[in-house]
Amino acid sequence: MDVRVAATGGVRYGELWTLGIGDLMRAAAADVLKNFDGDMKDIDTLVLSNCFAGRALGIHTLIPLAYDELGFRGRIFEVTGSDATGGFAVQRAAILIESGVAQRVLVLGVEKIGDLLASQVQSALSSLLGSEQVFQGQTLASDYALMARQYMETYGVTLRDLALISVKNHANASLNPMAQFPFPLTVEQAAESQEIASPLRALDAASICDGASALILEKPGKNSSPVSIVGLGEGRDLPGLHDRKDLTSLAATREAAQMAYEAAGVSPQEIDVAEVHDVYSIAELMAIEDLGFARPGQAKTWVRKGRTALGGDLPVNPSGGLKACGHAPGATGVRQAAEIAVQLSASAGKRQVADASVGLSHSVGGNGSQCAVTIFRTIAIRG
Repeated sequence: MDVRVAATGGVRYGELWTLGIGDLMRAAAADVLKNFDGDMKDIDTLVLSNCFAGRALGIHTLIPLAYDELGFRGRIFEVTGSDATGGFAVQRAAILIESGVAQRVLVLGVEKIGDLLASQVQSALSSLLGSEQVFQGQTLASDYALMARQYMETYGVTLRDLALISVKNHANASLNPMAQFPFPLTVEQAAESQEIASPLRALDAASICDGASALILEKPGKNSSPVSIVGLGEGRDLPGLHDRKDLTSLAATREAAQMAYEAAGVSPQEIDVAEVHDVYSIAELMAIEDLGFARPGQAKTWVRKGRTALGGDLPVNPSGGLKACGHAPGATGVRQAAEIAVQLSASAGKRQVADASVGLSHSVGGNGSQCAVTIFRTIAIRG
C-alpha cells in the first residue's frame, strides 16, 4: 500500500462553547486546505468520522450537514467505530484510494459533546460497551479500572508508574500549541488526585471534549508528500471483560498490530514514533506491550527509564496523547494520524522526534472491543 498524506489540519480541542458542530467542521476543513496545494474542488471524496452526534445533538447523519456547511458535492461516506472511529475513517479513506475508487480524500473527524452534563457524558461513554454491560451499570472507567487492578497485581505496577505516563504526556503537550492542557504535571499531583474508579485517579483519565481534525490523502504522484500510509490493521474482541481470557492485554490491539505490521512489512522494532490510545494511563501501558514494543510485564520498566519519552528509544504520544490533547471521540483517531504525519515530515517543532521515518497510530474503541492500527513511512518521491 502507498497512500500519501497531502495535508493535515484541525482545531484545538477543548470546551468550545461558542462553536457548533458545523462550525467545527468548517474550521477543520479550512485549516487543512490552508496546508494543501489546492482547494475543495480538488477533493473527490469526503470521509466523515463522528461518535456521539446522534446522542448529544440528535443528528444521526452528518452528510447533509457536510453538504450544507462545506458545500461539498462529491462522494461522502460516514464511518463509526466507537471512539476508534477516527482511526477507522483514516483506514477507510486509504482503502478507497488504494482500490482506485477515489483519487483524493478529505478525512474529517468531528465531535461536539461538551454541552452535555457530566452525567450525560458518562452515560454516552458507557454506551460504547456491550448492551449487557450497560444494563449492569458498568462504565468505561470501571472496565479500565478492573483491567488496571489485574495488571497491577500481575506485574507489580504501582500508582506512581501510572502517574509517570500522565506526567510524560503533559510534558509533551507543553510543547504542542494544539493541546488542550499544555502544562506540566507532577507525579504527586497525578498519583494523589481524586480516585474515580479504584485504582484509577482523575489525572489518569483523558478529558472528553469538543474538537475536529482533518487529513487529506491522495494517490502518490510526482509532487506528492513523502509521508505514506503503508499498512492497515484492525482487531475485534468480546465486549464483556468476563468473556476475555486475559485482562492485562487487549486482544484487539494485538490482532490489529500483527495485521498492520505484516501489511507494511515492518517489525515493532522499526517503529520510531507512536501515537497510542491513552484514554486512561493503564491503556498506554498495555499498548506498549500489545503493540510488540515490550514483552508482557516490561512496559513499566520502559516508563520508569524514560524510554517512551521524547528523546527515548521509542517516543510514545509526543503530541501529549488523549490525556493532554483532549479526547474528542469522533476526531481523536484522525488527530493521532495527523500527528504521525507531522512527525514524519519533520515539522513537529519542539516536540519533534529525531530522525523519525516509520510511525504508528493506534485507536481503541470502548473497553478494547475494537482497534485500528495504521503504519506510516517516509518514502522517496517518485518521478
